[in-house]
Amino acid sequence: DFDVPAQRSKCVRHILEQEPAFVMGSPMCTAFSVLQGLNKGRMSKEKWDAMWEKGIRHMRFAVKLYRLQVDSGRFFIHEHPNSASSWKMPEMVKLMEDIYTDKVVGHMCRFGMESSDQQGIGLVKKPTGFLSNSPFVRDQLEKKCMGGHRHVALMGGRAKACQIYPDKLCRAMLRGIESELVHSGMLKGE
Repeated sequence: DFDVPAQRSKCVRHILEQEPAFVMGSPMCTAFSVLQGLNKGRMSKEKWDAMWEKGIRHMRFAVKLYRLQVDSGRFFIHEHPNSASSWKMPEMVKLMEDIYTDKVVGHMCRFGMESSDQQGIGLVKKPTGFLSNSPFVRDQLEKKCMGGHRHVALMGGRAKACQIYPDKLCRAMLRGIESELVHSGMLKGE
């Protein structure tokens, strides 16, 4: 629980001690979601403010972890919906201005994300932003919809089910990570 300062400190300590080649971040997008913004009027000011503060705190912590990775010559992947307002946070904008860090957009239908509506099961487009200092990871994740299928709209509570990464997305991330590790000499290639 990264709301607890001791847990955040423990995480930083682990990263400093274990020096992972990659750190993956996907903070809850609730506070930054366009869909959640539609519900703002239905929430009390206190509830909205608490959700917003939690989202900001988690995002700032994620950026801190990414900076640790970049400053140590290691890698990170950050995932958030492309339409999320978190991309405009000053800390995120500054991170994106780093010359070794770029954002790409992938459509989840290319990775097999599905949901269902009145018409049955269908693919979900869900444009998703991926920020990474690894060009190999970015190359694997920058996949756009090729058309030829319908998309299920993520309204009416359908977005929650799309928090689970499809297997194809996980495999794409792993291919990019493996390529980066081989390229950077952290892993021997075949």
